Amino acid sequence: MRKKIPEICLLIIIFLVPIAVLKQAYNYVFIKFVIAQAMVFCVILLWIYNWLFQRRGTARRAPTGFPKGLISAFCLWCLASFFMAGNKLAGATELVNLFTYVLIYFVVLETCKSRPAFLRICFVWFLATFIAEVPTLLNRFSIPIIRDLPQLFGNPTFFAPYIVLCIPVILSFILYFWGNGWGQASPLLDSRLFPQTAEAVCCSPPPQPPALAGGLKLLLCCILVVTSIISLYKLEARAAWIGFCVSIVFFACAFIYLKWGLAKSFYLFIGVILLCAAVWQVRSESIMRVINKELLTGTIGIRKWIWLGSLNMFLASPFTGWGIGNFAAIYPQFRIPDYFLNPHAVNATRHVHCEALEIGCELGVVGLALFVGIIGSILLRGINTARNTDDRLKKYLLIGFISGVMGLLFENLGNVDLRFHSSGIFLWFALGCVSALSVRGTKAQRHKGTKIVKRLRVPIIILFSALLLFVFNYFSVNPLRAEVYFRKGVEYRNKKNWNKSIGMYKKTIRFNRGHLKAYYRLAFAYAKVGKIEDAFRVYYQLAELEPDYADIHYNLAKLYTSTKNYKKAVKELEIAVRMNPYSEKALMGLGNTYEKLRKLDKAIQQYKKAVKLNPDFGGAHNNLGNIYMMKREWDEAIKEYKIALRIMPKALGVARNLGVAYYKKGRYKEAKNIFKKILHIQPDNKQAQSYLEQITKVMSGQ
Repeated sequence: MRKKIPEICLLIIIFLVPIAVLKQAYNYVFIKFVIAQAMVFCVILLWIYNWLFQRRGTARRAPTGFPKGLISAFCLWCLASFFMAGNKLAGATELVNLFTYVLIYFVVLETCKSRPAFLRICFVWFLATFIAEVPTLLNRFSIPIIRDLPQLFGNPTFFAPYIVLCIPVILSFILYFWGNGWGQASPLLDSRLFPQTAEAVCCSPPPQPPALAGGLKLLLCCILVVTSIISLYKLEARAAWIGFCVSIVFFACAFIYLKWGLAKSFYLFIGVILLCAAVWQVRSESIMRVINKELLTGTIGIRKWIWLGSLNMFLASPFTGWGIGNFAAIYPQFRIPDYFLNPHAVNATRHVHCEALEIGCELGVVGLALFVGIIGSILLRGINTARNTDDRLKKYLLIGFISGVMGLLFENLGNVDLRFHSSGIFLWFALGCVSALSVRGTKAQRHKGTKIVKRLRVPIIILFSALLLFVFNYFSVNPLRAEVYFRKGVEYRNKKNWNKSIGMYKKTIRFNRGHLKAYYRLAFAYAKVGKIEDAFRVYYQLAELEPDYADIHYNLAKLYTSTKNYKKAVKELEIAVRMNPYSEKALMGLGNTYEKLRKLDKAIQQYKKAVKLNPDFGGAHNNLGNIYMMKREWDEAIKEYKIALRIMPKALGVARNLGVAYYKKGRYKEAKNIFKKILHIQPDNKQAQSYLEQITKVMSGQ
């Protein structure tokens, strides 16, 4: 039974991760990582137990032919990068995530030693995929089966790369069943395909399945691939469609190369290139029109500016990078200000939207080279094995998994889905499958026994158990509890129940000290209930984690303004404007603060910048008029008030200001007309009545 534990844990991962959600949590898909890490740690404890208690001389079969050196070097480099990182908490979280993914690779490699185990894993994976796709499709076609069913992957664009990985593997089974006469399969156990356990070697091959069973398998695989393609279409993820096309082209080229040789595969590749060129020739104008529009106001334009800023960040520290998990903290220093001109811009950029570039920013050239080396080594070994093997199922599965990985990697040139728990888990799962299919064999090893005294073995097991339990609790269970409290805090905030939301945010931070949104919203809630000192304290705690997070400088400036500390408010607003020179509210805030400090010329500069950004910004024109009134420049004030009133014709305050400017200038007739209009709309306006009386006296005196 103990030998089956790794397989059971792996089956739990690949079945529950695609479909598990926790609606009570704000990040309701984080439960996927919790499940995966729990199962991986169970397998690690089993391995430690076997190592300590295995009898001397016991034989075990260890897989060979996977890139042990590259994986070890990559993990060590990531560990070194953690110590170089500025934000250790974010670095530790990312490090634990990465190590969990790598351990999943080894669990797959250790588990898939026999063909029955491998086929069971694929069957469970396909079943989970189908279960995940059906509710997604029903919701997309407006046929809800469960009220308030959340997206199983959080964001539809996170589900799409998972499907891109699955489809080529399903196609490999379809090709196998079709080409094998609808079910005349080769023996399920084949020493040339998988290294076998001693138990598997003793078993005789099962009988050949009937054609009807093979036809049913073919039909089920066809249904699943059609469902997957429709799901991918309905998700409307453009990068995933490009990755899907790359995976299918690679699948076709690899299949033709292995079946008919390199020449025909090359001809197919050239044909695809010519087809793309023909499409470009016919539709180039419309394609460029769409691209140009996307560059100006779409998500492609957002990515362009993020990539340019990230490239500057990478070039500033190209060799070692800025530390694992620290992209979000460092990136604002390198962000291109024009990024904020795009309507999709947000104040807190968490990722590069290009996995290779994000790895380069955090781990440098060394980390990126090691990561590419690991994947390249595994895939090249898989291609070489597929070329040399005579087993059709093994050949097709290798083509399928490698094509899926290629599509997923290509899709991540425009995304960072490998940072998302489900996609990251299944990338390393797929790499483990490729390695399991392409290992040169297993090397029989005699356990020499451990030199550890027998009475120390139980304490060692307890020590490792406590360590893994601590890691699991700190990096998985506590963050999950934090997400539950954070969701409750957001719900209370939406109901304007600030005191209860404060309590929930404080619990969130207690369980996850790196939850930046909780700090941000807690400080905002404190300000709402008038606890200014507490708001300052929380904002400065957030600044220690990420000094330029979201609107932290603008919010600090508002707090300083409320306490009449205008000099510090100016300092924070100047930082906010430097970080985002296109922020209208920051420019207006800085202008207002300069106005309070009687630095009128500097105030005019900020208001003019706001007007230049948005000529129809009525508030900025009105404030400019106020400054000109203070400087007794009546003509300029009248000009700005007239523009503001044209933009905001129902703003009685602006109309009153214009009337006062006319009065100060001596244009009594225009002033009288303005105040009459105000009184017509608002008869009890005492200011208008007072000015109208003064104007009447002045005009009668003339």
